[in-house]
Amino acid sequence: MTIGAHGDVRLRLRPDWHAESAAYVAALAADARACEDACEVYRVEPGFLVQGTLKSASAASNTKTKEGPRLMRRGDVGWAGEGPGPDFFVYVGAKPAAHFGRRHTVFAEVADETSMATLERVANAPSSTPGGTGTMRFIDERPRITLRDARSKGAARA
Repeated sequence: MTIGAHGDVRLRLRPDWHAESAAYVAALAADARACEDACEVYRVEPGFLVQGTLKSASAASNTKTKEGPRLMRRGDVGWAGEGPGPDFFVYVGAKPAAHFGRRHTVFAEVADETSMATLERVANAPSSTPGGTGTMRFIDERPRITLRDARSKGAARA
């Protein structure tokens, strides 16, 4: 996926962790119009997470959840709010996320350190907490997400 001007993030889908979620994201990447005007990053918490949405008008939404295969580790990707999506997050913390337990459906992992560096840039982009100290931090300029299947030339552009 490409996160606006921040750059590319390579994900490795893990159907062995959650087949339905991996299939949903693969379907989005295969359809050039699947994310049109809907997929974006909206929340950043430096040292913790990058969060966005993978909505689609053309791909059938994921509806199933499953306990994660382990405590989330740096680079794991799961559905936010312990739900089935479309809001997702990438955990960028340094240590396993014991505070999450295994409640989040985890379906992918960041494939390499270059991609993690891109996510760190996103997590540290200008942001604010409109609700005040101790509330969620929102990125000031929401970058669109473009998904594409690395095995094809197609892209789902948001």
